[in-house]
Amino acid sequence: MGKSGLIAHVFNRDLVQRNFKSFSIDSVTGQLVFDLSLGEIVHPTDSLKEIFQYLESSEIPCVVAMDEFQQIAEYPDKNVLELLRSHVQKCKHTWFIFAGSDRRMMEKLFNNPSEPFYMSCSPLYLDAIDYENYLDFSEKHFIDAGKRLAEDCFKRVYELFEGHTWYVQRLMNELYAWTKPGEEADLPMMENALTFVIKSYARTFQEQMNTYPEAQKQLLIAISKEGNAEQVTSVAFCKKHAMKSPSTVQSAMRVLHDKGIVRKEGNSYSITNRLLSIWLKAEY
Repeated sequence: MGKSGLIAHVFNRDLVQRNFKSFSIDSVTGQLVFDLSLGEIVHPTDSLKEIFQYLESSEIPCVVAMDEFQQIAEYPDKNVLELLRSHVQKCKHTWFIFAGSDRRMMEKLFNNPSEPFYMSCSPLYLDAIDYENYLDFSEKHFIDAGKRLAEDCFKRVYELFEGHTWYVQRLMNELYAWTKPGEEADLPMMENALTFVIKSYARTFQEQMNTYPEAQKQLLIAISKEGNAEQVTSVAFCKKHAMKSPSTVQSAMRVLHDKGIVRKEGNSYSITNRLLSIWLKAEY
């Protein structure tokens, strides 16, 4: 594709000066502070148009990556997708990457015929990082700091979270901080680190659970105990977890799934937040 440039490097000076605060005065010290926070945009539609015009007029081909793109569906302005697509489809020298961690919402945005971005991109699904590669990567960081990482420790983390990067990194960072130079992060330390991380979210999880109706709360607890729950609307599942009826489960599941609290893989349901799932299983 040839050389490419970052979007931050190609904004023209006038556009930046109009839409970004460059300097401010610290109210305590009185010193001049450099600030790149977004200022007030009076005409967002015009600003967006200017950005795309400049991208296309630049001599440097650009790649624009938008992370967590599914969050755009939550914007108050419901026309933002149509507006964005109207600019993107006119670009000939700019490439776009729309990335997101919520597969259900991403598929809705790009696979639903009623959505502006329907069939506009080539999908690429990223699986979990290979175990051996992830182990080598993690061990290297420990070794570079004069520390050691026991393989059974890493294996426990990797399998517990099925290789999901955010959770693996969260636990590995905690273990790295706990391990002193010359020491080894082992399985008991990992279990203690996991308990520490879970406790740090406990109050948030409890407040979250308090907002759910009883049927949804019961269903979440049931799924956490199953890990990956199948046949959730069966009589057997209802009896096992003291749910009122299959219809109650079906109604609760629909709401939880639509909100992204529960995810579905094939015929199996699991709680999207893996830490919440672990907390529920231990708490109830």
